[in-house]
Formats: sequence, structure tokens, C-alpha cells
Amino acid sequence: MACDVTTGRAATSGCGATKAGLDELKTWIVDRSGITLASPSATTGLLTTFTASDPLLPWAFSDRGFSFNEVMTTDANTGAHTHKPVLTGRLIGLSGQNRADTEKLKGTNLVAFTMTKGLKFLVIGRTSGLGLDTNEAGSQAENLGELITLSTTENNPESEKYCELLMTDYATTLAALVAAQ
Repeated sequence: MACDVTTGRAATSGCGATKAGLDELKTWIVDRSGITLASPSATTGLLTTFTASDPLLPWAFSDRGFSFNEVMTTDANTGAHTHKPVLTGRLIGLSGQNRADTEKLKGTNLVAFTMTKGLKFLVIGRTSGLGLDTNEAGSQAENLGELITLSTTENNPESEKYCELLMTDYATTLAALVAAQ
């Protein structure tokens, strides 16, 4: 059943969200200095290409608690808008490898590509980058492993919202990300 759309968006079968959540097996991170990203289209929010001089590093997270959110704030003095993206994921298990991988995230300036369960590829950290904001390790069943949060700093927030990467279609976009590993 279609809904009324007043913003110029076409309604195909209904107005509402696609599948919620992120695909915990399809996330890649790369140092911002090792990737070139154009600006996304102002009308569609789509980024259609990237060039990576460094390999994209695939990361797999637990599906429990793997999430992305972003908060926009407005500076009361200047009126400038800034965005604080937060990507949170858990590496299951307490191990030397999980510890070492978490330690590698300290002091980094990263861009993250992650796929939603609605088959959209999000680009997070494009303008200012992400770094390890918090890390919690736990041994109990409900918090087993390393919980990491990648975000911007208060002093260096993103100047733009996240964007979507779409290179022709889903298959082409996925192939480009895998090829850049």
C-alpha cells in the first residue's frame, strides 16, 4: 500500500524504514590518509566512487549491539552544524588477537564503510575521521569480549552527515569494497 509523499520521494510500496540494523560481517575500515572520497551528491546523498591507496581492512563484529547513530548539533554562537557519528561493535571473546586489534585503533583517523541489513553501504567519518572513543572488555556472557566505539572527538566533529556509497548497483559496490581489501 502506497503512502502520500509530499517531499518528492517516490513511494513504491509504502513509506517506512527498510530492515533495521547493520550487517556485522560487512564492515571495512581504512586510514583517512589512504583513501580519496569525493563529496556526495547534494540531492541524493550518494557517493559514487572512491580511490584507496591503502587496503580496506575487513572487520567482523558480533550482531549483538552492533550499531550506528549520529547526532547533529548547532553551535549557539556561530550557527554551524556539526555531526557526531558513533559506530559501536563487539569483538567476541577475550583473546590476544582481539586485544591487539583493539589497541591498533588507538590514535587512528579512520573512515568506515558498513552495510545495513537493508543492503545500503554507509560511509562514516568521511570529513573528520573516526578514532577509538571507548573500549570496554568483559568476561561475562552478556558482555564477553571487547566492546569498541569509533567516533569523532568533541574538538573535531564531522562537518557533514554520513553518506551512502552506491557504485551503479549493490553487486558492483560490494565488489569494489572487497577488491580494495
